[in-house]
Amino acid sequence: MKVTYFGYYLTDIESENRERFDLRDLTEQFCQFTNSAFKNNFIVNDEHVYVLHVVQDVYMLVMTRDSELIRSVNTNDISVQEIADKLDENEHIGFASYFILKESHFGFASTLMAPKVDVLNQFYNNLLVSLGITNWKLKIHNLTHSATREEAVSMPILGKTVIELSKTNGLAADFLRTCGVSTEESIDLEGIEIILKPKLRKNIKPTVTKVLESVSGEGVEKLIVKAKNEMSGQLTDLYLLGNGAITDTISNITDSTIASAMEDKLLRNTLLAEKITEFTDYDNISQNSIDVIVRYHNASAWTALLSNIQTVSTV
Repeated sequence: MKVTYFGYYLTDIESENRERFDLRDLTEQFCQFTNSAFKNNFIVNDEHVYVLHVVQDVYMLVMTRDSELIRSVNTNDISVQEIADKLDENEHIGFASYFILKESHFGFASTLMAPKVDVLNQFYNNLLVSLGITNWKLKIHNLTHSATREEAVSMPILGKTVIELSKTNGLAADFLRTCGVSTEESIDLEGIEIILKPKLRKNIKPTVTKVLESVSGEGVEKLIVKAKNEMSGQLTDLYLLGNGAITDTISNITDSTIASAMEDKLLRNTLLAEKITEFTDYDNISQNSIDVIVRYHNASAWTALLSNIQTVSTV
C-alpha cells in the first residue's frame, strides 16, 4: 500500500483563525467510548464509518453497510485483525484504510477501493458536530515537494524515472518520425511516456543523468525520478515538474505489521521531516488550546455529556 502524508489544523468557521491542534487524545478517547448508538451515527454515502485503534498512533478506518460486521463492531466481540481478515476475505462487506496520527500531521494508507482521506476528513468534522462543537472544522493540507534537475543529479543513487512528453516535444517528435508516424496519423495521440527502469537494486544514475540533460523543458509534462541520498534509507520520488505528494510504500500483511511499517517509514522519511517543519513554522497557523475540544480528552466528559450529543450523518 502507498502511504501519503498530510498536515492538518482546525479552523474557526466564524473568525477563520487557524489553530494547530493535536487530535490524538480526542481520537483515543473516541475509540475507548463504548456507546454503539453514538458510533453508528457516522455515515458517508450510505455506509457506516468506524475508526478503530490498532496500536500506538495507528488506526483503521472502516466503511461498511454489512449488518453482521456492524453488529460485531458494536458488541466489541471482534478484534481489529479479525475485521481486517473479514474484509480481505469478502470485499462486498466493506473496505478499510489505515492512518498514523501525529501532532500536526498524519500518514494515510489505502488500497484502490478503500475509503480515501476525504472520508477521514468528513468523519472528524462529523464527530465535532456530534459533540456539539459546530464552530471548528478540520482542514487537511497536502504535504508536497518539488526538486530541480540539479538537485536530482546530485543524488548518489537514481532509480526508476518516468518522463511524459507531449507530441510537440523534440524527442517525442523525433521518435514518431523514426517510426514513420505522420502528423495526420498522430492527431489523436496525447503524448509519449518514457520509463527508465533499473535492474533490481541497481543504480542507473549515469543513464538518468544523460537523459535529463537531453530532454528539453518544452513539451515535458511530467518528470519523476526515484532518488536516494546518503542520509535516507529509501528511495524518494522527486518531482522535477510541479509538486508531488510525499509518499512511502508498505506491505499489506497484518494490521500489526502495517502499523509498525507505517511508524518506521514515517520516522525515516527525511523529506517528510523537512516538510513538516515548514508546515509547523507557517505563520498563518497559531497554536492555542481549544478548550471546547480538550474537555473530551477526559473519558468522563463523554459519559456526562452524552445526553447533549447531536447525531449527524453526511451523504
